[in-house]
Amino acid sequence: MLDGMIKRGLVHISQTPTEIYLTQALHGNDSSPSMKEWAAKALLVGTVVVFVISWSLVSYVYGQVIATLAAVEDPSATAYIIDAGSDNPKEPLLEKTGVDHRAEPELHLVRNRPITSSFRTTLHYLRAQDGWTGPFRGAAVHFVYCVVVAFVIGLLSWLPSPFTIIAVLLCARLDLAWNNIVISKDSPKCWYRRMPTLKSWLKVLPATAVYAVADKLAIALPAQLARMNGLQRLTDNIGKIPADGEQIRAVMHTICRSGFAVFLVSVAINVLILIPARVTLTRVQASLLPEDEEVIVPFDRSFGGKVVPESLGGHGVVGILDAWKSFGYSSRIRLLKVYVKVWAIQIALFTLFGIALLAEVAYFVPELGTILVRTTSSPTHQVSP
Repeated sequence: MLDGMIKRGLVHISQTPTEIYLTQALHGNDSSPSMKEWAAKALLVGTVVVFVISWSLVSYVYGQVIATLAAVEDPSATAYIIDAGSDNPKEPLLEKTGVDHRAEPELHLVRNRPITSSFRTTLHYLRAQDGWTGPFRGAAVHFVYCVVVAFVIGLLSWLPSPFTIIAVLLCARLDLAWNNIVISKDSPKCWYRRMPTLKSWLKVLPATAVYAVADKLAIALPAQLARMNGLQRLTDNIGKIPADGEQIRAVMHTICRSGFAVFLVSVAINVLILIPARVTLTRVQASLLPEDEEVIVPFDRSFGGKVVPESLGGHGVVGILDAWKSFGYSSRIRLLKVYVKVWAIQIALFTLFGIALLAEVAYFVPELGTILVRTTSSPTHQVSP
């Protein structure tokens, strides 16, 4: 949800007259760039690069790898026996009477704590499995998947709006390979040698289509709401607003008020539609893991007996509804906590990035810094845009 907002925000910044304003403020009417301007640009670019790298790492490790493992992992129980009797097999009393008066063995079931119950536990477990690269498992195929999807979208851009859904469906085989690599133990084979068959690709298409439609709705509905309440018009013209504290204060108030409504709608769509669709797709993909592959987290590969191997006359894949129903309530809460933590980290990163950018701009452009200070310190008045 936040990924799309950040990408659109960075693109918007590059398209507004703000860059022209900063350039003029740094070296006035002189067209030749000064040393101060070069330092400002280098610092701003460096801040953006650090932010993009940090954002990408958080999104992949926590939002992709750990979330996928949490969607697959099922709570497991381990049985062990405790003998409450004597450990000495030659007790005189037992030899004389011939009767074993020791207590009956006790059977205890201990519910293990899920591996994905916390980020620290999951990261420690992944590093124990594959070393320091454990949290980045599947990164190569994920990168290839993103590049191929972007390339296919570019080729299909002449089609009507749902062409992005078609691109996701065409690249579903790569996404299936990534899922199987993430949830299974390390293999000496390269990722392209672990590509699933075309038959497996056909089996995963229905769940992929459901997720692609849900992802499209998660973007389209909040965007439509932003257009209806005038938020998009304000953000598109924000670079044309005069550098006046009162005007900026009024516009920022309206943007915050409308943006909060859009944010609530986005959260509701993600929790009620997108996350269930993603969980369903992840579990359908997990059911197609080859039998010779060993899983990295415990989960029921039969999905409660719903998956019948093809060798026994079954389809070898779990159905869409069964994939969601077999995901228990405790597992849903655990996965939701994962996403909440990821969103919290992303919001913290974005806030830190914004503060750093504003501080840098205020340092190199004192005039703009004065306006920002006046805007934040003055009382807010509600003014219609």
